[in-house]
Amino acid sequence: MQDHLDPTDLVRLSAWLGADVELVQQLSGGSSNVTWLVRLGGLRAVLRHPPRARLLLPTAHDVLREATVLRALGSSTIPVPAVLATCDDLSILGVPFVLTEQRPGVCLLTTALEGLDARGLAHHAIDTLADIHAIDVATVGIIERDGSYLARQIDRWQRQLARTSTATRLGDLEPIVHWLHAHRPVDEARTLIHGDYGFHNLLVSTHRIEAVLDWELCTFGDPVADVYSFLKSWGPGAVAPNDANDIVANAEGAPRRTELLARYASRSGRDIGRHERFYEMFGLWRSIGMFEGIHARSGAVRFANETPQLVARAQGMMAGAPDPR
Repeated sequence: MQDHLDPTDLVRLSAWLGADVELVQQLSGGSSNVTWLVRLGGLRAVLRHPPRARLLLPTAHDVLREATVLRALGSSTIPVPAVLATCDDLSILGVPFVLTEQRPGVCLLTTALEGLDARGLAHHAIDTLADIHAIDVATVGIIERDGSYLARQIDRWQRQLARTSTATRLGDLEPIVHWLHAHRPVDEARTLIHGDYGFHNLLVSTHRIEAVLDWELCTFGDPVADVYSFLKSWGPGAVAPNDANDIVANAEGAPRRTELLARYASRSGRDIGRHERFYEMFGLWRSIGMFEGIHARSGAVRFANETPQLVARAQGMMAGAPDPR
């Protein structure tokens, strides 16, 4: 199956919803979930589903888990789209799917925003992340797993890279895994975390966050890792690329990374100054796994140079004086 909606798909979807569905445009697709803008009568909505060619992967039902999270957060102060419908009946589109409202705001990766208030946007983004970490995880419906989130993530991305056909080009990654386990904080906090927070997953207006999107990596984990995952790609000294973050971080008046870390610490009451090198390395490790997976799925086109550069950067960071545990 290809990632397009043909007329028969729209007929089945219309019959299931009991309303005529008109396709407006595809918003994204390829490496993660596929997103469409559709019209239901006078209402615009967003349709999300996993790539249909990859249905057999265990992540194929992540859109339904994401919908559970969105419904739970709908009564909170976190700006998220309302869920209109979910479907696990594969006879409709061949994959599970979720229909949500279209939120205001734009994605900075696709739309230039005149009059952007970089300082206001950055402050609202870090405040929103702190507020996500303050949500009572028991209300969200995510199963809390025992043990260390950090240890699981280190091992998960090692396994993922071992299954990635192109990853042999990166050389021996075992020293990075060993360093991460040796320097992993033993006092990690546990809260609700987004898992892939950044301006690539935010809809914004000139000065505020209008919606937080793409919750499929949301879990119960270390909030400090979530913060550093966001800010590892921020302004001078950024250790990993993020084009959407760059639009804000490099704009006139944007706060520096240290200011945003201090603002998060003040809002959350959490000490985030310890183990900085570990969290930067941890963020690099996850980016290496994600980018190389995209590189393999794109036929070795995307992230051809970026992933080796991240590996080299991680090796350079390991060569420096290690942080105390």
